[in-house]
Amino acid sequence: MGGASAEEHYMFGHALVRDAAYQLLMPTDRAGLHAMAVDVLRGAFDDITEIAAEIADHASLARQVPLAASTAYALERAELEMLHVAAAYAHGSYQNEQAAVLLSRLASHSLTTPVQVCRALEQLAMVHARRAQLDAEHAALQQLASHPQCMLRQRVWAISRLASNAKQLGRPQECWSLLDAAESLARQSDDRQALAQVLQTRGANLITGGNLDSAVDFTQRGLDLALTSGAFDVALDALENLVILHRHRSEFENALACLVRMEQLVQDGRVGAPADRWANSRGNIYWRMGRLDEAESCYRTALDTARRQGNIADAATAQGNLGNIHLGRGDDRGALQLFALAARECAEAGLVNHHALWVNNVGNSHFYAGELDLALDAYRRAEALHGQAGDRNAQSSVVANIGLVLQEQGHTEDALQHYRLAESIARDSGATVAVSSHVFRQSELMRLQQRPAQALALLLQSLDLRLECGPLLPPEGVAYQVDIARLNLALGDGQAARQALNAAGQFAQAVQASGQPVRNSVKERIAMIPELQDRAANTA
Repeated sequence: MGGASAEEHYMFGHALVRDAAYQLLMPTDRAGLHAMAVDVLRGAFDDITEIAAEIADHASLARQVPLAASTAYALERAELEMLHVAAAYAHGSYQNEQAAVLLSRLASHSLTTPVQVCRALEQLAMVHARRAQLDAEHAALQQLASHPQCMLRQRVWAISRLASNAKQLGRPQECWSLLDAAESLARQSDDRQALAQVLQTRGANLITGGNLDSAVDFTQRGLDLALTSGAFDVALDALENLVILHRHRSEFENALACLVRMEQLVQDGRVGAPADRWANSRGNIYWRMGRLDEAESCYRTALDTARRQGNIADAATAQGNLGNIHLGRGDDRGALQLFALAARECAEAGLVNHHALWVNNVGNSHFYAGELDLALDAYRRAEALHGQAGDRNAQSSVVANIGLVLQEQGHTEDALQHYRLAESIARDSGATVAVSSHVFRQSELMRLQQRPAQALALLLQSLDLRLECGPLLPPEGVAYQVDIARLNLALGDGQAARQALNAAGQFAQAVQASGQPVRNSVKERIAMIPELQDRAANTA
């Protein structure tokens, strides 16, 4: 019954017969039956959550004829009450299309208070974001930001979301302009909670651009202000971003400490959040540390919790993360199955960005297995999905992956064109680290084509771009300095090669001292250092 609309749930042998019988009823009789259905359904079940939308439809249809004022008002109140229940249920159970319809009705209902309208618009924007319906999300955010009775924090939140979407769509200048406007609003009103929201959002957008030092600065400032002003929901978001930043820098103990602080906020009753909400995040830290058993345990906890709560996005993320565990243990097929399952579940739920992420991982699995045609097909699907979602930065990474497959297939010119396209997309998005990565790929391709001068120029350009975003991590330092040494040796410059190898040796010691898992490409470069040192010693 819960999935049927008020006009569909009649016992007739054929829908046309049902519709004809319904239309033959006098309008007043139809309205009376709908009003009766409201009373019957509300009284017949202890839990009306799953049929609340149907009851709201009956209440709406019962008011299609003139009624006594008291009767009309009672039905209108019943509709509003049921819309609240139905929208919350649809939103929480990932029935995104239904949730969008219900929240739109709620926002435009005549009895909805201004505060409720703004809350409905806020939730509507989040549902559209989940479905990657960027135009619809933009409209909801604009409506919220311009609502005359929108609270300042909601207005700042809406503008900040518009800024993040502009960044995602490759319009960084628009992003920063919107954030400047949001910050001005917060400062003019001396609203420290709203200002904390803006600072945290600046940090989040700097992460996607790879500007990690600045991201840490803004995120920490946002966190401090959020904690002192009582904006604990913003503090939670800031701490989540700090987890990502510390993890990226291999500062794993700091990342774990941030998780502990997040859990403490929940335990202290500062914010409402489900238990084990961050099991996926904790697992990611352990995975990066090479502690696969502990990571797997966290992912399984996250999966169980997400399934229990009906959280499809978190469940798919946990399954995909378990795929990474299989990869780490050399089980490529097991990993592929989990990535494909995560992708399928996200597709069914309409989670476009999540779908793209796991399709890309399907491509990675095929690539590692040498199944290049299958990898290429998966990467192209992921590129289209990221394009649909408007995530230009992620799209640039997948375009580069397509280039990598083409390179492996011997299509070097096509590969180079894809690396350049990826670079262009990343530049437009203001993602400096991604630009650096794509230029690095071009350098590798030039080196393989025995064009050392061009390869070295590109490699140094990539290094300069990367250093704009902060100091190199040890594995990155190994990759850059070993390749600089190789190219200088190819060009006959022994002195430059020796300088690069000295730096590479220091980075290699830091890698080995960390005890962290190391990519095969880094291991291979570390193994090259002694031989390259011998060659450099014999080169002028």
